Amino acid sequence: MASLRRCASTSARNIPRKSDTPTNHVELRGLPTTALPYDIIRLLIRNLVADVQGVAIDYQEYRPSGRAFVKFRSPGIVPTAVKRVNSATISAMPLTATPAPWFEFSNRFRGQKGLEEAIERGILKGNGANAGLPSAALGVSVVVSGLPWKLEPDQVRAYFDGFEFSPKAVRTGVAKVMSGTRGHRRQYLLLLASPSEAHRFVRHVHMRYFDEETWGTKYILRAKVIY
Repeated sequence: MASLRRCASTSARNIPRKSDTPTNHVELRGLPTTALPYDIIRLLIRNLVADVQGVAIDYQEYRPSGRAFVKFRSPGIVPTAVKRVNSATISAMPLTATPAPWFEFSNRFRGQKGLEEAIERGILKGNGANAGLPSAALGVSVVVSGLPWKLEPDQVRAYFDGFEFSPKAVRTGVAKVMSGTRGHRRQYLLLLASPSEAHRFVRHVHMRYFDEETWGTKYILRAKVIY
């Protein structure tokens, strides 16, 4: 299954068009924002669509946009896939499927250090397929909002010291990320040790208050895993 979650590093809104290259990608619209890659794979299997090579959820500022991209092993399956998925629903929501311009699924960062440096430099805004993250970061990356922005990454990690962070993290495994107009959306991106640890983190942190004994209900936390 890991191969089904390869990263489409190029932003979904900046996919290069190659008119001379047959597309083997399909764009899905109308997805619930809770849909995961596995949900889409099950949808395709249920509608007898085969030869899936990869699925990438599209994000806007680390939030699911309701779109996804499916990569097939060959362009020949695309017309059939479009026809069958256009008549399908997911969570009672009707889907729209269209052939998507050709693009490569690839990683754009050199290891964990390259990823952390890109986040810290503000290169990653959480937009596009897989939020622009490489495949190794999917399922273990958690975005947290609601923390006091004055907190530094090492302070955030210390506050969540009951959780296991990625052993591959070069620095703290925590980075500040700003997106939106003039950086109004301020969040923290955390790299956990495993998908199970990322889910445990969300279960324990989402909709809880930060340091309630000190701040009361001033800071409510929201956390979600990036797939």
